[in-house]
Amino acid sequence: METALHNKAMVKLGMMFFTHHQEHQETIYHTLRCAKMIKGFGSYLGYDELDISLLEKGALLHDIGKFEVCGETLYASRKLTNTEFALIKKHPIMGHIEGFEPEALAMKEQHHEYLDGSGYPLGLKGAEIHPFAQMLTIVDVYDALKYARSYKKSWNNAEIFEEMMRYRGTRFNPIYLDAFFKYLFEASFIEEPFDFSYKKAN
Repeated sequence: METALHNKAMVKLGMMFFTHHQEHQETIYHTLRCAKMIKGFGSYLGYDELDISLLEKGALLHDIGKFEVCGETLYASRKLTNTEFALIKKHPIMGHIEGFEPEALAMKEQHHEYLDGSGYPLGLKGAEIHPFAQMLTIVDVYDALKYARSYKKSWNNAEIFEEMMRYRGTRFNPIYLDAFFKYLFEASFIEEPFDFSYKKAN
């Protein structure tokens, strides 16, 4: 019964991607890249197949709430109104598909939460945030900075490293963050290793 429910959930997720592909290409491509990257990151950390599957599903789910926001707002190159921005900040708790594991749902709902409590939508802190969600937060931000969007240009890896290291230990779990940048080098996403020696403030 559980397997049937899960299979139905995966089919529904695929149909959502198909239905919204035209309006939400940017979000869907971002989602697919995040799912692929977090699978590799989980494997790099030595997780078993079950956990890697959960990581992938959580990444695939994480932005489905954005399908409930019109593309004109979501991909606007102009400055958003306070109302529009408040709506977008609710996307982690918007959209729901029954049949996914609690870990995957936690990743969806918590991927914009930060260790210091400054994230959204619930302002969770520290251990209140699921470890898989802490990993996804890092992957999500990296991909968002790496690729051009309607409102921003792409950043190079040095710029991304500099920016994300600013929030090491405040927004991002330092253990996962350091491991992630090492993974990028060892998986050949970057050509030279990052210099951690002067970046670690925590």
